[in-house]
Amino acid sequence: MSNAMLNESSITLTHNIESFLAFMATGELVLWIILALNIIFWTLIVEKTWYLNFIFPQLLSQGKTQWQRQSNHQSWQAHRVREMILANFDFQLKRHFILMRSFISVMPILGLLGTIIGMMEAFEVLTIHGTGNARALASSLSKALITTMAGLVASIPGLFVLTLLQQRAERQKANITDQLQFQPS
Repeated sequence: MSNAMLNESSITLTHNIESFLAFMATGELVLWIILALNIIFWTLIVEKTWYLNFIFPQLLSQGKTQWQRQSNHQSWQAHRVREMILANFDFQLKRHFILMRSFISVMPILGLLGTIIGMMEAFEVLTIHGTGNARALASSLSKALITTMAGLVASIPGLFVLTLLQQRAERQKANITDQLQFQPS
């Protein structure tokens, strides 16, 4: 790569970072909180996807082996072992779903909080300057709209992906229950 290409890439990167920071500055603290929650949310989504694709199949194999080691599947002890295995799988499959669902609920509400803050600033501008300072008024209204948009943009795709993951976890749970059937002795 030539120095000219590196320099151009550096300038583009610097411009993109400045644009991002300018955008985040319009929504102030509310946008930063939405961004932080969104990063945590998508980290949990990646973790859950990794778990379902790579870790869970190994744990399922171990659970099936543990169940098959039971000599009498009709005994009280075997029923308790099965319940323990299923409860453990259920816990692992549903882990973090409540937290992720909470993030999805909170992000639009934070967007509305930013809307309220922006509208209060807009009314303050109107009170101080009247309708004579359109730029300050537009800036306040922009803050109000950007935070609402950010809250919705952050939560709607997350809701879709989370629903898909929850459905997949439910299918896995049904699959486990079917695989750990009682065998006649």
